[in-house]
Amino acid sequence: MLRAGLLIIGAVCVLGASAGPRLPRTHLQIVGGHPVKIEEVPFQISLEKYSAHSCGGSILSQQWVLTAAHCLLYDSDVASYAVRYATDVKEQGGTLLPIKMMAYHDQYDDDRHSHDVAVLQVAKDIVYSAKAQPIKLPTVGVLPLSTDTLSVSGWGLEHMDSGGPLVNGLGVQVGLVSWGIGCGAPGYAGVYANLACPNNRAWIRSKTSIG
Repeated sequence: MLRAGLLIIGAVCVLGASAGPRLPRTHLQIVGGHPVKIEEVPFQISLEKYSAHSCGGSILSQQWVLTAAHCLLYDSDVASYAVRYATDVKEQGGTLLPIKMMAYHDQYDDDRHSHDVAVLQVAKDIVYSAKAQPIKLPTVGVLPLSTDTLSVSGWGLEHMDSGGPLVNGLGVQVGLVSWGIGCGAPGYAGVYANLACPNNRAWIRSKTSIG
């Protein structure tokens, strides 16, 4: 079952992972979440690897899905992956599509966690419905306000929610789950790839013609 965790962005830095020393990418799990139906987050997908859920992601168009670069880092074989959409049950239901092409940002740095953005092209078009809709991307260069309430959705499976969407109250995806320390550890913010970053958006546009 999908879980959606509401959080308050307290500072712009929670979006940025472009600087600083390497920190362990340990457990990423939605804390204080609540169950939701896929109709509430129809942009949410599950990225499966070897038929098992491995990361979250979001629908950009009928052909393209957005996720985190580190989700693809250690296996470049497209046959290893598939996208499951239109379901709120892990590894069940909805529609499972093979991957035609995938790419992650050519400036992605696994030590500094910068540009943790990737796209996947599915082999067949995603069929839109109440359970499957594309997500909007933010205006380039416009960051969330410190008073904005944002939500992140996923299956609450520690690091397996990487790549999942961070969405504002207007239904715009402003970031995606990148990394964090501990499972909601006090004093540590979750870090999200910034989708308003001009560099990230230019790269996404170069691959998908979106945004």
